[in-house]
Amino acid sequence: MIEEEEISVKSSKSEDTSKMTDDNAYKTIRVIRFDGARQDWEGWEESFLAKADSLGYKELLLCKKNEVGVDKVPTATEVEDVEAKAKSNRDADDKKILALRDSNKLAYRDLILSINHKTKEGKVAFKIVKNTKSKDYPDGNSTEAWSHLVRKYSPKTTPSLLKYKREFENSKLKAGTDPEEWIGDLEGICTEIEA
Repeated sequence: MIEEEEISVKSSKSEDTSKMTDDNAYKTIRVIRFDGARQDWEGWEESFLAKADSLGYKELLLCKKNEVGVDKVPTATEVEDVEAKAKSNRDADDKKILALRDSNKLAYRDLILSINHKTKEGKVAFKIVKNTKSKDYPDGNSTEAWSHLVRKYSPKTTPSLLKYKREFENSKLKAGTDPEEWIGDLEGICTEIEA
């Protein structure tokens, strides 16, 4: 089941905190919960990508171009090199690297907070995301995390495709079942096979 929940988080340095006191340096964000159940993946994936699009980090998650300064998560060294420069000496590419770093932090935060790590399946998904932290990516790598989650929950291997084909072929309209619902289920299976 997909649920939406509000969570309080400490505001980051990049956010305007000039009007905040120590008591209210927290803000509330909405997360779309994922408990790690494979049957919930499709709905959660679509919901999370819609949220990612509205917050501006969907391209980073999907990383279709895989180019530095476009949609590739910068390494800690790349960020340090940019931060070592005086602000007045930073060019457009440097600013893109810093913007991608900020987007990655936001995407990673949203991913890690969205996963219910209290269920057995949720612990697996949580570890998949958490394991993207490294020396090069101390704040995690949201692109890598997303890629691993997709590989885990949307496999396109021959055995999984055969499972869908078998499920489609063995599906029968049972007495008392709404035909439109049954056809919708068949269309869903076809979508999984064609994706």
